Amino acid sequence: MISNRAIGLRLGFLKEGQDISTLPLKAEALTPKEIGKPRESEKVEFHKRMPLPEIGLKSNEDLIVSKVKLRPALLIHCDPVNLRKQANHFAGILPKAPNPSYYVFAPIYSLRKSEVDHGFPEAFIEAVKNDEFPNMLYLPAFRTELPNDSVAVLNDPFAAGINAIEETTLQLDPLELASKLEEFGEHVQGEILLQAEEAGSAV
Repeated sequence: MISNRAIGLRLGFLKEGQDISTLPLKAEALTPKEIGKPRESEKVEFHKRMPLPEIGLKSNEDLIVSKVKLRPALLIHCDPVNLRKQANHFAGILPKAPNPSYYVFAPIYSLRKSEVDHGFPEAFIEAVKNDEFPNMLYLPAFRTELPNDSVAVLNDPFAAGINAIEETTLQLDPLELASKLEEFGEHVQGEILLQAEEAGSAV
């Protein structure tokens, strides 16, 4: 799933033997319905050399441009593995258990920033500190690693490759994290049950 108007990179024609680094690209806004489905006028050039083995791009896939920002994050799960490798190991095709290929994090946002950017409203900050949101975990400022009072947002998780992260010395009490995750899990379960109940009442 992508945002409503993601920026995609459509590939130009790649001649036989041409270096992948010289591949012409065209940036354009794409809706979810357009992903992996080039327009009729593009199909000949776009699909002529698919798949591209250098980047593993298949004919029903697109390259999407994303903004990136170096941001602290809270490690939630460190065991995910490639699904194909996990399946092959389960079936006995791959004898050795695959190593984790990425980690799952909850992003951390600064509650208070600078004098110019005041961050979030004080009422919201106090509510976060008082643990009024099941999906948010308050993190007080700590040295240079976390210079501002911050919040980890548990319902906005993301995955990052192991080689794309930089570990810090910060460590949250495991019991505190486990307790918060349990609270958040119960909150999600309650929402699902409520939705099911409302759906049943509507029938």
